[in-house]
Amino acid sequence: MTKPERRTIAERALAGYAGAVADELDLPRDAVLAEVSDTAAVYLPLARRCVRYPGRDLMLVWSGRRGWSVALESTPRRPLEVIAYFGDEERFPQPHAVASFVEAALDHDGVTRAPEFPVADLEETVERRLGRFAGQDLPESGFPASRDSIAL
Repeated sequence: MTKPERRTIAERALAGYAGAVADELDLPRDAVLAEVSDTAAVYLPLARRCVRYPGRDLMLVWSGRRGWSVALESTPRRPLEVIAYFGDEERFPQPHAVASFVEAALDHDGVTRAPEFPVADLEETVERRLGRFAGQDLPESGFPASRDSIAL
């Protein structure tokens, strides 16, 4: 498989995974922005507000290095302000677990320490772990029977 084909599969897999998270949060899939390049990232605007920041819009973001986090919407002049991280136990948690994390974060409960996941071979990791979401029959892709995480 050539590099461009792999990138396309990884991008589709990450977008499909993020779409499944959007479904769990009752958000439209067309609001999902997912990218795989030299890094990988997901952006999803949240419809709800946080009790700690009632006047601010929120977003759910995922990065290959930090995993999922809930943050205040930012501007080019304002740095990203994360209010909660999913944690360091899993880079690709099940979509329902991400939705539960968002609900808890919006109600005051969240991990504030940033996890640090390795980013070497991130594109291949996305492809292997989330390939099912791209509609591809890749080895070792998709979710295992466990409801809480996707094993590497």
